[in-house]
Amino acid sequence: MKRFFTRSKLARMLKDWFRRIFLWERWRTFVSVNDGEPRQVVMGCHKWHTDYCADPFLFRWQNANWLFYETLDRKGKGILGCFKEVNGEWVQQGKILELGCHLSYPQVFEDGGRVYMIPESFDRGNGEVALYETDNFPFCWKKHSTLIPGGYVDSTLLRKDGHYYLACDLIYPNETAEVWHSSSLFGPWTRHPQSGNISQSPRLRRCGGAFLEENGRLFRIAQDCNGAYGKRVYKVPITDLSENDYHEGDAELLLGRYFYGKNLARHTYNVLTDCNRKIVAFDVRDYKLQPISHVITESVRFMFEVFAICRRGIKRIFRRLF
Repeated sequence: MKRFFTRSKLARMLKDWFRRIFLWERWRTFVSVNDGEPRQVVMGCHKWHTDYCADPFLFRWQNANWLFYETLDRKGKGILGCFKEVNGEWVQQGKILELGCHLSYPQVFEDGGRVYMIPESFDRGNGEVALYETDNFPFCWKKHSTLIPGGYVDSTLLRKDGHYYLACDLIYPNETAEVWHSSSLFGPWTRHPQSGNISQSPRLRRCGGAFLEENGRLFRIAQDCNGAYGKRVYKVPITDLSENDYHEGDAELLLGRYFYGKNLARHTYNVLTDCNRKIVAFDVRDYKLQPISHVITESVRFMFEVFAICRRGIKRIFRRLF
C-alpha cells in the first residue's frame, strides 16, 4: 500500500506547524555605511507589525536618500512604506502603497526625470509585472501600465546602454527564471532570445535586489531558495548582455547565513553610492515567540487539521479494502 507520508515530508509538516503555532517570523532591515557596523532600521508605531521590515531598496532623489520596504498589516498582507535619511538617521515616512493584494519588493527608480516603481504583487497565483508612477513623491503611487502579465515574483529592472531588461521568476505552472527586454520602459516587452541562459538553479534563480555595478562589472543579485526560502544572497556576474546575448558566470557568495553569530536567513541586498559613501541595506529573518492567544487559536486549528488528515487517510484505506 502506498505510504501517505514519507519521513522527510512528515518532519517538514511538523516543523511548519510548530513554527506556525509558537513562532512569529519577522524580517528586520539593517543599513551599513562604508562597510561599517550594520545598524537596524527601527520601525515606528503604526497599525501594522512594527518588527517586520523586509525587501529594502535604496534610492536617491531630491538630494536625499530613501529606503523603501515591505511590511505587513495585522492580517499578514504586504504593504509598502519608506524611510528618509535625515542627519544619518532613517526616519519613517509611513505607508506609501496598499492594495487589495499582497505587495513586496519595491524597486524604485528614475527614468526620463520621473520616478517609477515596480513592486511584486503576487497573490493567490496572480502576479503581473506592473509599473507604478507618482506625482507626489514618495506618496500617491498609481498604476501606469502592465509590463508583463502572468504570475511573477521579484522582478528586477536594469537599464543598460539605452535598453531595458527585466529578470523575473515565473512561479506557475513551473518555477522558471526568465529575462525580458524592451527598447522602452513602457514596452512592448518580449522574452529575451537568450533567456534560457539565466541560472535555473533554486540557489540562484530568484533575484534578491537591484542589479549591481562594481569595479566595472555587472552583477545580478540572487537569493538562495534551495530547500528553504531566503537562505543566502549571491552575486552572479553577467558576462554578456545585449539585445541578442545574455550569459552569466560563476556566482559569488555575498551574504552568508550567519549574522552576529546566529544562523539566520537573508534574501535582499541593495547598494547606493552617495558622494563618498557606500550605503548597503539588507534584511535578516529570525523568529520570536507568539502571544498566548495566538498559540491557543493555532493549536485548536492544528488539532482540527490533524483530525481531517486522519479522516481522509481512513477513508482511503476503507476504499482500498472494500
